[in-house]
Order: sequence, then C-alpha cells, then structure tokens
Amino acid sequence: MTYAWVITFDLLNPATEGEFIGSGYYGDEVGTIGPGDISPELKKKIEVLGKYPGHIVPDGFEKFKLFDDDGSLYYMGIITGDYEGFEPLDDFGMPNAGCTDIKYWDNKKKSYYSL
Repeated sequence: MTYAWVITFDLLNPATEGEFIGSGYYGDEVGTIGPGDISPELKKKIEVLGKYPGHIVPDGFEKFKLFDDDGSLYYMGIITGDYEGFEPLDDFGMPNAGCTDIKYWDNKKKSYYSL
C-alpha cells in the first residue's frame, strides 16, 4: 500500500504556553510522519499539511483521531493515499501510546466514526 499520514495535534504530550500558535495546538509528536518507508512524493505532500494543523483538509486527504481504551483522545492527524484505515493506529498510535481506536471524519454527517 502507498499511503502517508501526519500527526497534527498531540493531546497526550501537551504543549507549553510558548508552543501555541494561533488556534493550533502543538505537542511533542506534531509533525510525526509515517510510515517509515513512504515515497519522497507522498512525504512532501503530507509534510505541508503537518505544518498547518487545524486547517481545511484538501481533497484526497482524510482527518483521523486516535484514542486509548478509555476513550481519551491522544492524537489527531491526516492521511492520504491507498490505505484500509487502521494504518495510523498500527504504525504509530498503538506502539507509541497504546491507542486502541481510530476514528475518521465523515464530511456528510459532520462527525467522526469508528472503523
């Protein structure tokens, strides 16, 4: 599969006051890109979005959220490419912080849903 994701909000490792930029919320993992073997083309596409969290997501990209088993939101991000849906959870959320659920934004319903 050819896909790429980026973490745009980190609620597990909160930012210090000096790291708040506009309405963006920055933490330790913001800007983390995966998977480790992505193509340079996909990396370039996804890097740009990681620098501007909270902005409108262009066509071909989807917003996701990663949660722990208590339902606490840990991370938010954006994904693009050919993927099944669990990749950010498997690549990053579970091994990095023990996340157990991923939800994607449904633009028609204007809400997130679990896979």
